Amino acid sequence: MRSIAISLLLAATASASDIAVSPGDSLAKARDAAKAGDRIVLRGGVYRLEEALRLGPQHSGVTWIAAAGEKPVLSGGIVVTGWTAAANGRYKAKVDLDNFRQLWVNGQRAHRARGPAPAEMKFWGTNEATVIKYDNPPGLTGTPGYQPGKLDKIAPAGYTTTDASLADWKNPADMEMGFFSSWSHKIAKVEKITKADGGAIIEMSQPGFFLCNRAGGAVARMPAYLENALELLDEPGEWYFDRPARTLYYLPRPGEDLSKVEVIAPKLELLMEVKGAKDIRFAGLTFAHATWLRPSTPLAHPEVQANFIQPPDNSYFRPEHEKGWVPVNAEQVKSPANVVVDSSRGIRFEGCTFTALGAAGLDLQNGAQSNVVCGCRFEDIAANGIQVGDLTREDHHPSSPDRVVKDNQIVNNVITRTGRDYHSGIAVVAGYTEGTVIAHNEIFDVPYSGISVGWGWGMTDAGGGVYVDPIKWETPTPAKNNRIEFNHIHRMMLRLNDGAGVYTLGRQPGTVIRGNHIHDGGKSELSGGVYLDEGSADIEISGNAIYRVSRPLMFNNRNQNRRETCPVHNNLIDAPTSPEAAKIIEKAGLEPAYRDLLDRKP
Repeated sequence: MRSIAISLLLAATASASDIAVSPGDSLAKARDAAKAGDRIVLRGGVYRLEEALRLGPQHSGVTWIAAAGEKPVLSGGIVVTGWTAAANGRYKAKVDLDNFRQLWVNGQRAHRARGPAPAEMKFWGTNEATVIKYDNPPGLTGTPGYQPGKLDKIAPAGYTTTDASLADWKNPADMEMGFFSSWSHKIAKVEKITKADGGAIIEMSQPGFFLCNRAGGAVARMPAYLENALELLDEPGEWYFDRPARTLYYLPRPGEDLSKVEVIAPKLELLMEVKGAKDIRFAGLTFAHATWLRPSTPLAHPEVQANFIQPPDNSYFRPEHEKGWVPVNAEQVKSPANVVVDSSRGIRFEGCTFTALGAAGLDLQNGAQSNVVCGCRFEDIAANGIQVGDLTREDHHPSSPDRVVKDNQIVNNVITRTGRDYHSGIAVVAGYTEGTVIAHNEIFDVPYSGISVGWGWGMTDAGGGVYVDPIKWETPTPAKNNRIEFNHIHRMMLRLNDGAGVYTLGRQPGTVIRGNHIHDGGKSELSGGVYLDEGSADIEISGNAIYRVSRPLMFNNRNQNRRETCPVHNNLIDAPTSPEAAKIIEKAGLEPAYRDLLDRKP
């Protein structure tokens, strides 16, 4: 790599300088050369990262900024070349990667080969499942009736099908099945396929399949589709990666010449991590081309809701429960992000673009406080757009105030086409947070809810919720004083059910949902404008304009008299042309200085 060029473009003091870098230069060297007050100025072009850019406390106080009028792209991908013709109109090329789950052709996301579920499927067989022994934390009370340990003969282990040809397919262990169930999109892997009388037996990989059948209220039954097999590659724009042979197959779209188009496969799962730092500013940068490989492991994607999965060490057998197995608590595991801000303060993203990403876009976690995401565009993202906080014990009952995720601002951003691969993706999701401001954002074309704040269904609130739990907390969570206001949310709930433009869970004193313009949700019966789901309490809903949704205001928080704690007033329902609604509509969405974001191309 070329050495970085350091130009002393001195500002007001002799101690601050600009460090100019160009594509091919080492960003790590620029990082290490900079000191507080310096600017790292990135010239336009693609910076192909060999590893994640990691910033720590020693890198605080530095600005990373695009050169005037230029567009630097931090890419975790590689360019695929050397295409040759293969059978059935396909092309193939060698790719020296272990695995990846996304592909972009000329800037457009291509789709992994997919087809319908096999014919006449029925549950088959039994298997074993192991759970981690329950450990009652000090100071908490337990509920009897849980039997931790290992149980044999867990059903089902897979499926039978009348389609015997599946047993002859190549690489069955790389195949996946997808399941849609109301608000959930789960993925489980195939272990092997063998011929049997009258068809074939599809044995599923564990523990993912076991958890998909027991994760949350919406469980997997019969799959909606089969994915990731060469035999399924039959539609233009589809691809398949033969992992053992390290060979990529692609069926071009009409007019695509693979000798002329750019094909990018993602190499990295993490593009950038800011950890334990403060006062770093990123301006005008684009983060692109990353993947996420946990769904390709035996755990796969046993999603509960909002791209949080049921972990294998959080399930218990309770004989009296209708499902037998239930979560021991509400500590589901989130899908990671390709850009992470961890235990940092005063980090700012201004005018940045997050696109062509294979996980969530941006994560503010582990005590992240007073960070700002402003004037950015999030587009073409596999899972959630922005994640604020988490669901861990340190999130819902932190050991110290420094662990609280608080006072973060998500303002004046465009967030669209999230949940591209994991369809329960939400534009902005916040866990147990304090003082989160989600305001003046333009959110549209999302498969599930637009904004989701809170978690736990009341289980982690002081005194617990309505569900029987082995853990009862005596103190409240940090969730409070969150503001969801003046957002324009439309064309949400396009794929899934039981969500809304704005959705909440759990007690959140001082939280307000006001001045939002919400319209044109999905057509399902449980597609809402504002939805206070289980455990929601102490939340005010006021001055929102809501129309063309199945249920403008939804309340599933009547247990424990929580509905009575949520005042609702001055909302305009199904009256978009009224003068009062016009005032709300005019103020909602991007403020004037940021409206050009709607026309910005990734």
